[in-house]
Amino acid sequence: VRCLCQEMPECPDGGANTDTGEEEPRGMDEPPSGVEEESEFDVYDFSEFQGPSEMGKQHQKIDGLQKEVENLKAALAKRDKRLDVLTKNISCLFKTAKLELERKDKLIADLQQQLLRHDSGPGDPRAAPWPSQPPQAKRGRIL
Repeated sequence: VRCLCQEMPECPDGGANTDTGEEEPRGMDEPPSGVEEESEFDVYDFSEFQGPSEMGKQHQKIDGLQKEVENLKAALAKRDKRLDVLTKNISCLFKTAKLELERKDKLIADLQQQLLRHDSGPGDPRAAPWPSQPPQAKRGRIL
């Protein structure tokens, strides 16, 4: 067995080669070889330790953020529902307007036909008898 701290000047073994297989007993006061007496950090340094009050603050912050997320989710769901209603309404309005335009186009065409029949004389083959009543506009169902 070779001493790991052989190159260290403060080695308790003095850097001696222990290839003989015998290990020298170490005292409890001596640090194990290869370990410095003062490490880069202190195991018992509690300067960065978060006590119960700091943990409580963090938990309160987490709870507050979770509530905010829930509120935002509810607002988003409400907005999505309103968007669906508005989309259906605009679709119905568009269909109703389209049907109303078709109805008015047909009414205009019928009135033009009546005018043509009225303006052409009795000898005109296109002439048709004048209807007793003007055509009634059909009311479409509003969706």
